[in-house]
Amino acid sequence: MAKSLEPEPSCTAVHSVLVHTMRTLSATGDKAKLLDKARHFFDQAESRSREGDLKQAAELIVRGLHCEHRAARLGPQVLQLIKSS
Repeated sequence: MAKSLEPEPSCTAVHSVLVHTMRTLSATGDKAKLLDKARHFFDQAESRSREGDLKQAAELIVRGLHCEHRAARLGPQVLQLIKSS
């Protein structure tokens, strides 16, 4: 009898979990970097506002909010969790 070239179901499941875990870990690191960047922008904005440069402060706040928004979108999505169950 010829052996099937398809991986066994248990191997496929393990591979799927490993891939998902690696993506989650990568996303966690990326999320932390984005949140650090956002905090940096907010700190700069506070400094600029104390100097009276409100236009620059506002721009930095928007940049910080953008980083926070991007960070919130990282990680496993609900549909991916439902699909893998």
